[in-house]
Amino acid sequence: RGQQDPPGHAPHVHHDHTIPTLLGVRHADHGGFVNALHSGLYKSMKGATYRNLKRNQLYAFDTYGQVAASANEDAGQQPRLTVDKGSISFGSSLAVTWNGQKRDRHGQVAPLGDKDVVALYCPADETNPRNFRDAARLSDARRTTFHLMEEYEGGYEIVPNNQWRIGSFPTVREETCEFRLWLRDDHRDKATGEHSFTLAATTGPFFVKHGSTTPTSIHLA
Repeated sequence: RGQQDPPGHAPHVHHDHTIPTLLGVRHADHGGFVNALHSGLYKSMKGATYRNLKRNQLYAFDTYGQVAASANEDAGQQPRLTVDKGSISFGSSLAVTWNGQKRDRHGQVAPLGDKDVVALYCPADETNPRNFRDAARLSDARRTTFHLMEEYEGGYEIVPNNQWRIGSFPTVREETCEFRLWLRDDHRDKATGEHSFTLAATTGPFFVKHGSTTPTSIHLA
């Protein structure tokens, strides 16, 4: 098989030849679109090692987390990921929110990091973690939300620091999707040179209205 195309991208090309990702993710540093054809995150996730893939064995705190929680009730919060809608139509807005904390390599409780990742999977029961439709580091998801609020909503609303707002959900030919939160290991795998990711939380499935019947632009052409 030849080189695979990126997980998805918007149907238009910008003047700088950047092809936006499916969900229009923006760079945290300068606010421009992430290029779906040259995404360092895509490359890293395609070659990464994944842990805790069984959905009934999600990331959990061990004794360290329990001890920390006894001193600070907020410190032991496990990572959580939610969406604001149980079903969605193409073109509708969607908000993905992350909460909780994680445990670092030394067993210390720490906040979710800018380089941890939220990824979209359609259908929701996709078993291969590399088959994501789009993905964003938390820092990029946050910057995408800020840009959306500033450009389309006037910037009058207080922007949550733990939310990825998607202004227009794309057409996907599936009936269900879900987002998954991956915690990135700071150390690279010696064999692959890539980071490993641990599944921390999922939103659970949300329903895509008419997902299997609505034609895409390609089908209409």
